[in-house]
Amino acid sequence: MPISSDAPQCDSYDVVIVGGAVMGRNFRERLGGDPEIPDIFTHHFGYMYLAGDERFAETFRRNQAVQSELGAGTRIMNPAEITDDYPFYNVDDIICGSRNLTDEGCFDSGTMFDWWRRKARQNGAEQVTDEVVDLAFDSGCVSCAVLAPGETVRYGALVNAAGPHAAVVAR
Repeated sequence: MPISSDAPQCDSYDVVIVGGAVMGRNFRERLGGDPEIPDIFTHHFGYMYLAGDERFAETFRRNQAVQSELGAGTRIMNPAEITDDYPFYNVDDIICGSRNLTDEGCFDSGTMFDWWRRKARQNGAEQVTDEVVDLAFDSGCVSCAVLAPGETVRYGALVNAAGPHAAVVAR
C-alpha cells in the first residue's frame, strides 16, 4: 500500500535530521574525531522573516516560544526595532519580524553530506539509488520499499532523499 498523508507514525525513529549550522560546529568531533574529516565552514548571519498580518505574526510568536525553550536565540521585533536595526526595510505594512543571529546562515553542505555518506558506508550503510514505486507497512510503520525493477528492500530507517520528487514518494 503506498504511503499517504494519513499514514500512522512510528513511535521511535532511527534517523534524526538536525540543523546544518549546528552540526557544522564541531563536525569532526560529532563524527568520532577522525582527523581526515575537515572543518565545515559556517557563516552565521541569520535571516529576517517578516509578518504582514496578525495570523502570521502569531505563528512567529508561537514558534519563538518553542525555539526559546530549545535554546535558540530567536527574537520577535516590532516595526520600530526592525527600522532601528535595518533602516533599509519598509515596514509600513509589517506587524513584526522574527530574527535569529545564532546558528542560522550558510554552511558547506556538500562537504558535510559527503562525509556523512562516507561514515555511514564505513559503518555498514548501503546507499541504494533507484525509483521507489511502493512502500509497505508493518505494525503501522513503513517497513520496506518496493523498487521499480520489483526488488523489495527492508531497512532499519528510510530516508526520503528524492529531492524535488520527495512529495511524490511520500504520497
